[in-house]
Amino acid sequence: MKAIRIRNIIVAILFICGVLFGMVISLPSIASIIDKELVSQETTRFKAFEENYSSIFTNYDSTINIYGAIQKILGKREVKNFDVVKDDAGQLYKTETMERSSSKEVNQTADIYQTLAYATENNGGAFFFVQAPFKNTEGIQELKGYDDSYMDTNFTSLLVELERRNISAIDLRNFKECCQYYKTDHHWTVESSFSATVKTLEFIQSKIDIGWEHDKYSLSNYSTLTYPSSFLGSNGIRVGKYYGGADDFNILVPNYKTDFTYQHLVDGAITKEQSGDFFQAFIDKSILTDETYHNKYNALLQGGYVENIITNHCIGNDKKLLFISHSYGRPMTQYLSLSFSEVRYLDPQDGRYNDNYLTYINDYKPDIVIVMYDDLINIEN
Repeated sequence: MKAIRIRNIIVAILFICGVLFGMVISLPSIASIIDKELVSQETTRFKAFEENYSSIFTNYDSTINIYGAIQKILGKREVKNFDVVKDDAGQLYKTETMERSSSKEVNQTADIYQTLAYATENNGGAFFFVQAPFKNTEGIQELKGYDDSYMDTNFTSLLVELERRNISAIDLRNFKECCQYYKTDHHWTVESSFSATVKTLEFIQSKIDIGWEHDKYSLSNYSTLTYPSSFLGSNGIRVGKYYGGADDFNILVPNYKTDFTYQHLVDGAITKEQSGDFFQAFIDKSILTDETYHNKYNALLQGGYVENIITNHCIGNDKKLLFISHSYGRPMTQYLSLSFSEVRYLDPQDGRYNDNYLTYINDYKPDIVIVMYDDLINIEN
């Protein structure tokens, strides 16, 4: 008992010292935070958010890292008042309660997707639903009781209803290679997104002939760029790099010739444009090489988050793809772009692309529409 008391006293002293140290080193940076907030008024909403996100957590890195290290020493499974939990494999999760969807809610979402499917088909295109995996605690025994998540259950309910309505759908949760996640983040890995692209295109090709070149996606045609222990994701940033470690960040880059033009638009105005090969057009190298910028996932697709338009200058077909997805779609868009003349990627999450998707489909008239999203999409205003 005495040994435990002494250990707790030592831990408390270390923690207090760490907090004081973190406060001291953060003082000189207050002016820079204010400057960044002023500058952010002249930038896009996304850039402003990222600047604020990065500056806040950079200033408190030392405190958070020490706090996380102490929690690890104490063998804690949960951190920050149960906000982040860790499973036996070292994966970090943010605890979020998700209630079970009612049949009314499921049907409401399915009605929207059926409307989009009808519009796609009336314009001569084909509509597909893709059920992405998503990192959550449902079904993990050692984390049972930390939150009540019905995420996978809700996904399944929607998928079953869409299939009942004869909407072509593929469930990527059935493929282990599509279900690999960063241990410190909520996203799937770039490698998983690549596998998801292959599975999705195989499925579409089995339904309609899109002239898909399967060999183009052989791993022998790709090089892997690795940035070791560089990625501290949305869960890891909350507990510091010592509690759960940092992730390696890998990007699969085609070895064959590629030539793209990438545009990111907000409210119809181009905010970023890049041209060149796969890496030049899609990857923000400055994020990858900045050791103080933790969220390496934002290097993908130039961090595009609203409306993204990609033109492939090295493709023999003239097919257009509209891809509607949350941020899991960002790396997947890069690899889908290898097979189509043009790809447009819209993120329907709140604060991103929230205009009328039905109007967009009727105006754009894509050959293929892929929806990889499980919530309501605006089709009314």
